[in-house]
Parts: sequence; structure tokens; C-alpha cells
Amino acid sequence: MKSSQTIFNDTPLYAQIRAFIVARMHHGEWQPGDRIPGETELAKEYEVSQGTVRKAIDSLVENRLLLRRQGKGTYVASHNSELKLFHFFNISPNEGGRVLPETKVLTVDKRTGLHHELAALEMPAGTEVIHITRVRHLAGPPVIYETMTICANRFKSVLDLTKKQILNNIYELYEQNFGVIIRRTKDKVYAVAASALQAQLLDIEASTPLLCVHRLALDLEDTPVEYRETFCLTQNHHYHSRLS
Repeated sequence: MKSSQTIFNDTPLYAQIRAFIVARMHHGEWQPGDRIPGETELAKEYEVSQGTVRKAIDSLVENRLLLRRQGKGTYVASHNSELKLFHFFNISPNEGGRVLPETKVLTVDKRTGLHHELAALEMPAGTEVIHITRVRHLAGPPVIYETMTICANRFKSVLDLTKKQILNNIYELYEQNFGVIIRRTKDKVYAVAASALQAQLLDIEASTPLLCVHRLALDLEDTPVEYRETFCLTQNHHYHSRLS
């Protein structure tokens, strides 16, 4: 591989090529709708086998970042922020169509991860994490309080961002700023009573019933990226899931 490219010794070669392709998309070299170079050309450029390039592209096609058009080539998919957000956002009003959430970030802090956070993220005891809290509105008063935990070493520059720069769709932030693509999530759903803090932020009485979703987000290699706890008022909203 070209010496000008960064080599990650513990990362499979095809995954490195995939990361380089994603980076070029994010940096604007290839825009949505653009045709990317063919496998032979990319293999020559990166000095790897055509099979390695094909495996990288197959992975991006599977995750809908690239599209193959029979007889025409491979193109950058025309995804937008709303589609990406709706793909993973599972809270909807009981009446009417789906609504994009509006988000207010409350805190962004670095600390030692708690036992259950590190266990979910498969990180050793004592690992530092970045902990983000926020409230979310759905066309009205706040109905969601969330906490998110990510590895401080992997996402350390998040600490340099302002609260306004942390996107409504934080998975888009991971993708654009760090080249980390969320492939899938694992959700566990519980019924809980609102804590004093949650009650204050959601303007409800303490002990009001809430829906709690514990989510683990995984990247293309099925490596845990983010542990999230979502607390949602369900008087006028519900959690939906889909199987595909």
C-alpha cells in the first residue's frame, strides 16, 4: 500500500481500503451521485489486490454508502441526514407521521467509565470515556432524555466541539469526523420510574413512568462504538421496531 496512507496494523487490509474510500467521500472528493473509480484502478492506486478492493466496496454497498449500477459502475449513494436519522430513531408520535427530533446538548464530559458502560463497550476497567447528555423535543415540549458514552481515546476531539457542533444525528458526527460508520444497533427496552433529574429536565413529576432503551451501537466490524440510555415519555409517543 502507498506509504502516504496511514497503516493500521490490527485492521484487516480491506477495512483500511474501505476507510480510505469513506474518507475521500467525506472530504468531498466524491459527492453523492458521483461514480467512483473502478476496482482495477483503485487496486493499482492503493497497491493492493483487486479482491481486497472488491471486498471493501462490497461492504460499503451492503451498508448503502455505495450503489452498484449494472453495466455502469459504482456510485456514491445519495443519503441525507434525515434518512440516516430516521433509520435509527425509533420514537414516533401516537398520531400523525414521524417527526424529526430537535436536540439540546446539556453536557460533554470526560471521566472514567462506569462498570456497566465499560462492560457494554467491551473496554477494560479504568478506561476513560466521553459522556454526553441531551434532551430531545418532538414538535413540542421535551419528551426524551439521553446519555451517551463513547471511548475518550477514539473520539477525543469531540471534547473540542461546542455543544451546537454535536449534531442532532450523532451517528453522522462519528461518520463525518472520525470515519466510524454505525452498521447496526442492539436495543433493550425497560419500564422505569423517572428520577428527580429526569423529572426536572422533562418537566414531569418524579416517578412518572418512562420507557428506557439501552442501546449499543456497532460499527462495520461489529465493534461496540457507543452505549446509550434513552428515557422517553410515552403518553403521546411510542417505540417502534422493524425487522428486515
